[in-house]
Amino acid sequence: MSTKAIFTRYAHALLNQAERLNAVPAIEQDVATIRRYVEQSADLRMLFRSPIIEYWRKKRIVTEIFQGSVHDLSLSFLHLVVEKRREKYLVQILDAFQDQLDIKRNLLRVGITSAQPLEDELQAKMTSALSARTGKTVLPTFTTNQDLIAGISVTIGDTVIDGSLRTRLAELREQLAHT
Repeated sequence: MSTKAIFTRYAHALLNQAERLNAVPAIEQDVATIRRYVEQSADLRMLFRSPIIEYWRKKRIVTEIFQGSVHDLSLSFLHLVVEKRREKYLVQILDAFQDQLDIKRNLLRVGITSAQPLEDELQAKMTSALSARTGKTVLPTFTTNQDLIAGISVTIGDTVIDGSLRTRLAELREQLAHT
């Protein structure tokens, strides 16, 4: 089974159970909390990656960290992931959960990078245009990167639409080198 299938299967199971228990908002919040813990704690990441530490010890540590601060379903889910020895994929599973929730809500997360900060009016126009084009509610994240020189780069999932001057110059340089 591919690792992407693993992420998807676990995320789907968590979302289904959260829906059954009418706990989707709580679980969504827990997913963000757990992800933040994992990202901020090198020790927790090392624990999850270690093949030497027994799963029952990992479960005990997970309980000590998260019990009382997350929904019982989230804690049970973490225990299941550890028991099945999938904890090294936890962040990807949590991302897949959020992706599946976004699909159900018809949301599309988009990264928009520009060389200079975009004015609010232009941000609104871009968001509106992307929403109209995709038929989804767009949740944009705007960032700046002066290395682009000028133009915009839009990232939707794994797809990058690069309209930056830096890329255009690199393409021109490549064409001139081959002529």
